[in-house]
Amino acid sequence: MTSINALSPVKSRRTALRQLCNIDIKGGITMKKIIGLLVTMCILGGSVCSCGSEGGTGNINGRKAGYSESDADFGSDSFRNSGKKNRVEEELYNIRSNITSADSAASSVQKAFESTLTDADAKGIKLTYDGWVRFDDGVMSADITLTSGNANEILGPGVFNYFEKFDEMTGAAYIKNSSCTAVVLTNDGEFVGTYPSGYVTEDDFVSGGEFEDEEIYGRLGIAVQRVVDDAYSSVNEDGIEVSTNNQPRW
Repeated sequence: MTSINALSPVKSRRTALRQLCNIDIKGGITMKKIIGLLVTMCILGGSVCSCGSEGGTGNINGRKAGYSESDADFGSDSFRNSGKKNRVEEELYNIRSNITSADSAASSVQKAFESTLTDADAKGIKLTYDGWVRFDDGVMSADITLTSGNANEILGPGVFNYFEKFDEMTGAAYIKNSSCTAVVLTNDGEFVGTYPSGYVTEDDFVSGGEFEDEEIYGRLGIAVQRVVDDAYSSVNEDGIEVSTNNQPRW
């Protein structure tokens, strides 16, 4: 459509409106007059007739001209798929965040063990233990005997001193003499973290993942086995020194 504003000024449109509104009733309203004035307004006014036209600038029920019903087709496959994709991405983001949190906790526990072992060595307690030490809610297995006594008596207070949230953790640490080389734990009863990190990924928790049908102890056991398998692999670039000694099975 040719631009109406190029044909007539605003004043002409107002004049046509006044003519339509001031029809002399006494003189009689004829269809010819009404049609004539409406046509005049369409030619002069532009916005009355062009509001719904393609590329127009008027509004229909508050919508901008050129609006398509498909723009807000909430029942369309594309809209549903978009919503599903967003939910999946949000779920994966939450899984990754929880794994990162668990990995961070495992790293903190490893550092706490390492510091406690260093302190014990400085006190003349020579640890020759080489194996896994299991802990539940921060309490270590009483059946693990170190050089100078029970693991819980020697390591428990020290680890808690360096990491106060240790009593919220369940898992296992690998002790090799005066060093802690690996940690696998859960800090929330659902997600599993490791030190070194990387042994648990988002793929474990999605549909069909290895952790999907496992309770938390099963998940911990799988993660421990992965650490062991990596240590026994032909190429162990990380240099993780662990064995199957006292490997927790839960």
